[in-house]
Amino acid sequence: MNQSDFKAWGAPLLDALREIEATIRDFPGDASMLNKVEQMIRELPLPDFFALGEAAGAEMEAEAADEVAARGRMWARHERGVAALAAQNPGFSPIEAAIKRIAGKTPVTSGLRSDAWERMPLALREAGQFSAGVESIRVMGTIQDQLLKAVSHQRELLAGGKERYVTRDSFIRTVRQAALDEGLDTGKGNVLTNIAAPRRIGLIHDMQKAQARGYARWKLDNDADALNLLPAWRLGSSRAKKPRPDFEWMAKWQAAGNAVGWEGAAKNQFVALKTSPIWMRLSRFGTPWPPFDWGSTRELEDVWRDEAEQLGLVSPADRIAPTMEQDFAAELEASVSGWRPDQISTLKLAFGDQVKTDGGRVQWLGNVLGDFYARANVEKDWKDHLDLGRATGRTINMAATKGVNLEGWSMRIFADDIRHQEGRHGVESADRNPISRGDVELIPHVWRDPDEITQGADGSLIFKKRIVGKLVVVEFQRSQKYMRAGIKTFRKEKA
Repeated sequence: MNQSDFKAWGAPLLDALREIEATIRDFPGDASMLNKVEQMIRELPLPDFFALGEAAGAEMEAEAADEVAARGRMWARHERGVAALAAQNPGFSPIEAAIKRIAGKTPVTSGLRSDAWERMPLALREAGQFSAGVESIRVMGTIQDQLLKAVSHQRELLAGGKERYVTRDSFIRTVRQAALDEGLDTGKGNVLTNIAAPRRIGLIHDMQKAQARGYARWKLDNDADALNLLPAWRLGSSRAKKPRPDFEWMAKWQAAGNAVGWEGAAKNQFVALKTSPIWMRLSRFGTPWPPFDWGSTRELEDVWRDEAEQLGLVSPADRIAPTMEQDFAAELEASVSGWRPDQISTLKLAFGDQVKTDGGRVQWLGNVLGDFYARANVEKDWKDHLDLGRATGRTINMAATKGVNLEGWSMRIFADDIRHQEGRHGVESADRNPISRGDVELIPHVWRDPDEITQGADGSLIFKKRIVGKLVVVEFQRSQKYMRAGIKTFRKEKA
């Protein structure tokens, strides 16, 4: 048989197998795709082995049949694994988990570069939507908005009443335009240090979606029955065009294993229990799910119980407790607790009032405000307040042009303010542009960095800022006695 004859039947089969592989990889544990995969397997373009045998001989026919059968067994094994996980978690939705991870982030601005961000507490990195060197809330807000629409498959409204899903290309165009509007193009071309460069924006998109997908898969696997069926992961091969050499990953694996005393991990293979702390140590980002480094395409592959037992990671009598989320939560808490005053001062120098501290514990103010908003709307009789920081130099200077002195003033929001604004402008109000938790988290940014300040009635000040295609409007009432601004009204309008 010549090469052209082989390609005539071999290429379609290989293409079909790659499509099955991509479907399983992109939707791990999603029960809705099982029927699709099953149908794809049934429709595999298998060759006519009798005709093939006449052309190539019995030996070629047998070898081809064995190869196809092996591939079939491999995909059946994948299918059984996915089905097993889905059966143990019937109400689990990978998409919802990915949405929750993105939605839980609050936009953060800072001039810190990547190496400095890597030294920040893990919990702050997980809870913040940031990009190295970007100090524009418009750009970070746009990134957050576009990512949330992408993972939740929301359509966005375009000019002329048209709609579209957020694709990688549209994400790059939208974020790039926001960066250009802010004058952030460094003029250095398509390089990773330029936030307006398509290459960097594409990397942000790819990494964030990969992390959301990895998180969803990790959440799915944290189940007692699933863990005892498929107790371990294997770090898979790279799919990159120019992959890092295996010896680099082996060095990372050895360092991570030594750091955790090889707890639940094999020394001579990239295999470890899903509950092993090695995955957090392997990751450049401190998270126990892929990607484990910038641009890495290595995914986690399930390892069945029998193989894990052969590797000595688990004994036949062992039952594995689902402690993955508990262990990671403890790691997060440890990273933001027990901070010394000098460490907090350093953090404040980098982030100002974006960081809130309480008894040596540090959090993003946006996350604290988001939680405050959620509690105020659930517990209707709850009374409390939250201080959102002092007026910045920009705010003071802009207010001064209106004849108002805000030097030394701070902002405070009350639970009653939240409930009042929710009634007037919330999702259940008649407002055509209802406010959400994400919008409320923007209030401190409007206070610190307004685009415009005007005077309202009764001595109030109206702050406006354009963020993510909308105009955020906050009217502050002033207490001269306490030198404090409070929320009078909060709404958003189309920019």
